[in-house]
Amino acid sequence: MKNKPGPLRRGFLRVMAPLYRRMTRRPYRLGRRVTPSGWLVFGLAVLTGFMGIDIGRTALYQMFVFFLVLSVVGVFSTWFFHPRITFRRRLPRYVTAGEAVSYQAEVINRGHFTQRHLSLLELPPAPPPSTNAFVHEVEPGEHTRNWFDRIFAFYRWTWLVEKYRFVRSEPSPPVDVPPNASEPIRVTMRLTPNRRGIIELGRIGVMRPDIFGLVKALRFRRGPVDELIVLPKRYSLPGLSMPGRSQYQPAGLALSSAMGRSDEFMSLRDYRPGDPIRHMHWRTWARTRRPVVKEYEDEFVPRYTVVLDTFADADPDDCFEEAVSVAASFACELDTQESLLDLLFIGAEAHCFSSDRGARQTEMMLEVLASVQLSGAAGIDALERHVLSRLRDMSACICIFIDWDEPRQSLVRALRANGIPVTPLVVSATLDGEGGATVLHPERVAEGMVRL
Repeated sequence: MKNKPGPLRRGFLRVMAPLYRRMTRRPYRLGRRVTPSGWLVFGLAVLTGFMGIDIGRTALYQMFVFFLVLSVVGVFSTWFFHPRITFRRRLPRYVTAGEAVSYQAEVINRGHFTQRHLSLLELPPAPPPSTNAFVHEVEPGEHTRNWFDRIFAFYRWTWLVEKYRFVRSEPSPPVDVPPNASEPIRVTMRLTPNRRGIIELGRIGVMRPDIFGLVKALRFRRGPVDELIVLPKRYSLPGLSMPGRSQYQPAGLALSSAMGRSDEFMSLRDYRPGDPIRHMHWRTWARTRRPVVKEYEDEFVPRYTVVLDTFADADPDDCFEEAVSVAASFACELDTQESLLDLLFIGAEAHCFSSDRGARQTEMMLEVLASVQLSGAAGIDALERHVLSRLRDMSACICIFIDWDEPRQSLVRALRANGIPVTPLVVSATLDGEGGATVLHPERVAEGMVRL
């Protein structure tokens, strides 16, 4: 959600953004390192120190000294933690945005002593929100907060931090890593990607609790940089029935070996000039002493097209992200065992990706959708020309828009005028169902997809 603050408000928020950036960086590290027991001891130290100021009337100052010594010794002991370890990740090929994933890391201790109760923590890049995003984007429900919170907008900053964080990682269970082990120690790592895309994992945090279990020593280690491909989330489409008739697909013969009625053997006939050598029936030729070829039935299958709208300057309501998820849902749910599927969108240039049978083809299309980005507000005319140039091979079309203005309505009318069944879907937080398009609210896409 966007707002248009006045110049005084914009200037104030721009001044506060660097301060909030520094404030949220330190507590994040502190929250990872202090254990529940540590918070309890630190809290008791503060409480007993406050209540035991008058040492002539109470003996609580003795408890304050005890808790203070525990805290100081615990923190001081973490300074001597210098693990000499190397590690290697065993990442899955793909993961899905919003779904937690577990994987293995192989750890080797290069030191001379056993490292006890070690925990590993992934530290992926986590760039803070930009100042422009902090100034213009509004936290949902911000108008219900009190006047102090609305003025200083600290909760807006924390909401943006969570919104733009790519990965949420969890510390691994503690393990003991002996030196010079014959085999690496396997550690179970766990993380949850929040957004689609390609995430680079390089630096890792190595933690170990102090002798009292109050704080954890944290040291950073760099290892091999691994890429994790995060696919867009998908929605189920129960009972999906697509319109459109089957038609001859000459390209499909090159893409698949046996799809629908393609490559079905019909009969043998005499060789004619131009027949492919791979269709020769060598046994019959040897028996009859004249060249004979196998004749196949032509391929007639429907070819569906998914058009993804990428034209907008910004995505404040996550409409584009949900539109990508809708496109990924159709790529997974359409039965490509009996059809062909094309994905069309405009990036730096016009793109058309085709898939036919098999899980690998679907994974490749999802990988393309994992990296697609907005390409600016202008250019819907180029998308219309790109789509209309493929009318001859199109059986039906699914258009996924993030707006419903006149250029997009014109594209739908042009397809229908050429006899192509069209299903226009608009992902928007502000529009209502109108003009024959199905509007999907970005926070209720799953409900809308079920009703298709």
